[in-house]
Amino acid sequence: MAQCPSAFCAKSPDTYIMPLKFTFPPRTEWKTTGLVYALALGLLSIMLMISWVGGYSLKSQLRHPASAAQISPLLGGIFYLGVLTWAAGAAICAFCYLILRPQHSSEAKFFLYSTLVTSMLMFDKLFELNDYVFPRYFGIGEGRAYLLYGAILVYYLFTFRNTLWRTNFIPLAVAFAFWAVATFFDLSYLILPFYYPRWVYLAKDILKLLGIVGWTAYFVMAGLDAMRTTAFHIDSETTHA
Repeated sequence: MAQCPSAFCAKSPDTYIMPLKFTFPPRTEWKTTGLVYALALGLLSIMLMISWVGGYSLKSQLRHPASAAQISPLLGGIFYLGVLTWAAGAAICAFCYLILRPQHSSEAKFFLYSTLVTSMLMFDKLFELNDYVFPRYFGIGEGRAYLLYGAILVYYLFTFRNTLWRTNFIPLAVAFAFWAVATFFDLSYLILPFYYPRWVYLAKDILKLLGIVGWTAYFVMAGLDAMRTTAFHIDSETTHA
């Protein structure tokens, strides 16, 4: 009889009346825990190095920006909502990849690349890469940054066009439509900086946020479909075994 690989497997009622017995975690769980904290410390070290190179104090990096700048924490609330939505999309894609990875399927590869692309877009919004970091530290203008991101997205969409076609891609298509209009507003500022009404700024940011919502909503639905399909195949194999 096969043993349950997880501590969260269903148990019979008699199991719960048995006395608790401590079992030392296996070596693999220690390795996983160590890997998690190693990644966290590595990311923290990178941020501290960036702070040191940029001449920022360690205290300013560890505090909330509103506290460091002595402004209201409600400022930028919609901006943070967009970042959180990106993070949710990246986490969903990563979770789906980890579930589908043992099958070595095209869906697993799709969610892996989706995790990378979503994380890239999340960090771009969080740290204003195309607006601040790229122009100031790498000499890459906003126009070239848009071309770079556009090339990555085109490659991603072309590579997984068959997978995207099999899913409900309507939220994703609507998201790209919103982003296309927002990008047009951005490029129009580069071409005609002297004519840029104030309402365009608001419309541009709202369109970008709606695009982020559509992107994440698509992966929520695609992930649920992938999980249902995987569960159906596992149930079918178990039934016929």
